[in-house]
Amino acid sequence: TVRELIKNVKERIYPVGRLDINTEGLLLLTNDGILAHGLSHPSKQIPKVYLARVRGIPDEKKIRRLAKGIKIRGIPAPPLKVSIERITGNNSWLRFVLVEGRKRQVRILCEAIGHQVSKLRRIKYAFLNLKGVERGKFRHLDLDEITRLKTLIKLRKNNS
Repeated sequence: TVRELIKNVKERIYPVGRLDINTEGLLLLTNDGILAHGLSHPSKQIPKVYLARVRGIPDEKKIRRLAKGIKIRGIPAPPLKVSIERITGNNSWLRFVLVEGRKRQVRILCEAIGHQVSKLRRIKYAFLNLKGVERGKFRHLDLDEITRLKTLIKLRKNNS
């Protein structure tokens, strides 16, 4: 679990968003509740990028259907960016850019077009990526990155 990976961190920290047990990749942890709320609130439209390995090779019609937005549990999902990243044998790697995260969203979307996800990885959150971070490891954000994240949520204020 994430707690095992950060057992030497003394401060109370909590995740920004979530990754289900079958998903790996970038997870932000913070001790700043305002920042966590701002980064995870759908109104801020913070992009999160996922790579999903799916069984089979979806055709362009299916990719367009995903991009236009389909219903998840009876609720319309917003349009999103999706593309085929690469094809490996009988599998495809799809790249999803989401600005609103719903529980198991990528998996449900792929199943809706007849392609089961066999691996899912979040590779980017806002401008942050996994470059230089080994699997199962973490790094601290530098002051510039923290400032950029705080600026990002202030610039994307809800107009209501």
